[in-house]
Amino acid sequence: MSAHEHGAHDRADRPSDWIALPLPARAVQNPEGIALVTHDTTWTWAALSAKAHALAARFAALGAAPESAVAALLPNGAAFVALVHACAARNAVFVPLNTRLTPAELNGPLTDTAPGILVADRQYADVVDLLSLPAACHVLWSDGAGVVEPASPAEPRVPPANSATLPTGRESVPSASAQVIIHTSGSTGRPKGAILTWGNQAWSAAGSAIRLGTQPDDRWLAVMPLFHVGGLAILLRAAWSGAAVVVHDGFDAQAVWRSLQQDRIRLVSLVPTMLERLLDVADGAPPPDTLRAVLLGGGPMAMPLLARAVAAGWPIHPTYGLTEACSQVATAAPGWRPSDGLAVPPLPFTEIRIVDERGVPVPTGSEGVVEVRGPTVFAGYVAGESGTSIKGRDERQPWLHTGDHGQLDVRGRLSVIGRRT
Repeated sequence: MSAHEHGAHDRADRPSDWIALPLPARAVQNPEGIALVTHDTTWTWAALSAKAHALAARFAALGAAPESAVAALLPNGAAFVALVHACAARNAVFVPLNTRLTPAELNGPLTDTAPGILVADRQYADVVDLLSLPAACHVLWSDGAGVVEPASPAEPRVPPANSATLPTGRESVPSASAQVIIHTSGSTGRPKGAILTWGNQAWSAAGSAIRLGTQPDDRWLAVMPLFHVGGLAILLRAAWSGAAVVVHDGFDAQAVWRSLQQDRIRLVSLVPTMLERLLDVADGAPPPDTLRAVLLGGGPMAMPLLARAVAAGWPIHPTYGLTEACSQVATAAPGWRPSDGLAVPPLPFTEIRIVDERGVPVPTGSEGVVEVRGPTVFAGYVAGESGTSIKGRDERQPWLHTGDHGQLDVRGRLSVIGRRT
């Protein structure tokens, strides 16, 4: 796929239309700072940069052109994080695949994006054998912390790079170039590949940092799937702010409680069922003083659950978001209390309005469909024909019609009444 098809090259000659990638600056400014912690890996920013550039060099040796698609069938872990930044260094379009899907369900996203490379964990070897991959697609196996042998001995083998021989790689990309294609759940039909640009990611990270208050000693605990927009957003927001990411391979309430105690976690993103299980494990105990934000979204929020958490000292931030708006859309500011209700303000740079079934804005306080406008709104969907074209959004209609139902109060705060089916 070509970034030109959704406007990157048309505007890339303007300095304001370039985005500085997050990892190169971190590796120069704080090379020995901690970037990533997993159950078996701790990487500095320099080490993460070295791993990402080694992977980018391997992609180049395999003939992966800039702006081509690189798919990932990986669990949460160091390999996933390295691959995100390797794609950035190559300006490849990252296509994370849902590891919970069947081969038949995965073939749709693969047909949509036509990746030239698939990086897969060996635990999914049986799934990979059943995939309908493009004829020219190279399969690389991950050992959990990187990439090892290619699937075919005929493919070129690239020796691991070291910091002395790494290519410089890209330090910036056009803001309109695609960073990732994330496929929606398909709850209303066949999953659609939503294209999020580097500009979308940068504006989203900036708005989130302003709302939550970035601090130099932040550590963000990632327990949700990294192939989901909310998990991926954590990796990029942390890199831009210089925060370390502590990645768990899934959600385990006991493991999360231990991590909060031992790993100096400052932020964590949860869905309501996770919060409930975590409160049960904590058994009424407050969280460590180091924890300053629990982002809570992704499902219906019962006020008794939130009141229970706040009463025990948990710093809750109700949030609303969706894939097509780069995760967060509206999030409560620090100090939220149950007495504030579930109406939350939009993030900086983001606008929200409520419309009726004809698309006409409704009066304040009236119910309707939530629409979002701003620089975090996605570029469009992949057209679905071997990744060769992009079904871009109509720029004459800048409002994203979410299909979710809600209302705005007199302070411009959003209450979500129901999510789209």
